[in-house]
Amino acid sequence: MLNAANEVLVDAFIAGEVPWLAIVDTVASVVHEHEGVADPSLDDIVAAQRWADQRARELVRVGQWKDM
Repeated sequence: MLNAANEVLVDAFIAGEVPWLAIVDTVASVVHEHEGVADPSLDDIVAAQRWADQRARELVRVGQWKDM
């Protein structure tokens, strides 16, 4: 999850969509929003990665990082 969200935010930074300091705060927000799964299966891990990617893109799109 951390990596998926980070990749989205770094890409957004490179594209000029978010400032450098928004990366850490937004990635942390994505990680904290996720409800963990005890003893996750591979499918759970893949689903968490997809969710984190989608959530990070959503936060970038709506400018959520501006409120952090």
